[in-house]
Amino acid sequence: MQRKLYLMRHGEAESSSGIPDFDRNLTENGQSEVINRYREFLIAGYTPDLFLVSPILRAQQTFSKIQAEFSLNHKKYDSSALTYLSHPSAVLQELAGWTEGSIFLISHQPLIGDFIRKVTGQANLTVSTGSIHVLQFDPDSHWKSGKLINRFF
Repeated sequence: MQRKLYLMRHGEAESSSGIPDFDRNLTENGQSEVINRYREFLIAGYTPDLFLVSPILRAQQTFSKIQAEFSLNHKKYDSSALTYLSHPSAVLQELAGWTEGSIFLISHQPLIGDFIRKVTGQANLTVSTGSIHVLQFDPDSHWKSGKLINRFF
């Protein structure tokens, strides 16, 4: 059975002027973005089994907004491997511990684009705020070689 990995970039965040980057909040537009994209994702028939979320505030708020709007009761795990300072190999190491189900990651640029490029070979992808990328993996690939099968942006 094919496994799926869903990668969402957090919603639009407030300007970084005078605010530490880790503490930037989602804007109202960013909150709407993530709700609209997640709704499209659900309508397309995708269902994650669990969430892995960056500990940075705007990613946490993205998850909270989705959870409240769609009454989610999925398991959520925070992962420092998902910050914008991380490398795709850290994401692969994090995913190595997950052997079942589909996983929904909420993270940042450039990490999402770099990770997709590493596991699919696709370059020059647009990873806008609130966008969701759907990757499919063979179970034997150990998350290291996948195919981009859908995008919501």
